Amino acid sequence: MKLEGRFLLSGELSFFLNGRLVQRVPNLVTESGATWVAQRMGGSTSPAPNDMDHMALGNGVTAAVSTDIELVGEIGRTDNVTNQVANSRVTYTGTFAAGVATGAITEAGIFDSPLVGNDGGIMLARSVFPVVNKQIDDYLTVLWVITVGACI
Repeated sequence: MKLEGRFLLSGELSFFLNGRLVQRVPNLVTESGATWVAQRMGGSTSPAPNDMDHMALGNGVTAAVSTDIELVGEIGRTDNVTNQVANSRVTYTGTFAAGVATGAITEAGIFDSPLVGNDGGIMLARSVFPVVNKQIDDYLTVLWVITVGACI
């Protein structure tokens, strides 16, 4: 008997405004993000996939779809992102300092590049959510967990 399985990539974001949890929401892993994962698993070297080490916030409200390649209304991006791998989970932690990505935040994405717009590199995941209001003096930490699970 032959068993065929697939990997399921899922995720969840937690927003901490000034150190206090204000919201937890699911995300969508994009098609380009899934391709990036496959390239990393296969050891692709031409071109070698960059690390997912940038996070962006925006004010777009268009629903996330698997073909998304950028945020709708990016208002700030940070390279202050760390990651930790444990079991089948990767946890990305991004910090947006005071004065960065200030305003009504309704979308977020993980990227492999500091560039913005169509040249913004590969977007691993995107989420659209109820507004998180970040004032100029606030700092926001985004804890983003991507889980790789097998499904049959």
